[in-house]
Amino acid sequence: MKKIILQIVLPFLAGFGVLIAFDFPLGQALVTGICAMSGLYIGQYLSKRRAAKKMNG
Repeated sequence: MKKIILQIVLPFLAGFGVLIAFDFPLGQALVTGICAMSGLYIGQYLSKRRAAKKMNG
């Protein structure tokens, strides 16, 4: 449970916090936080796939 929270909430808060600190609009900060969260998730998925191919190949 703790790992899931770190994977989802931390990138969202980081993207959101950075843009709020630079006085970006709230909507843009939320979108950037969601994009950061999605990008991290996709990167982890691709990394796991690549590792699985190395093990099998």
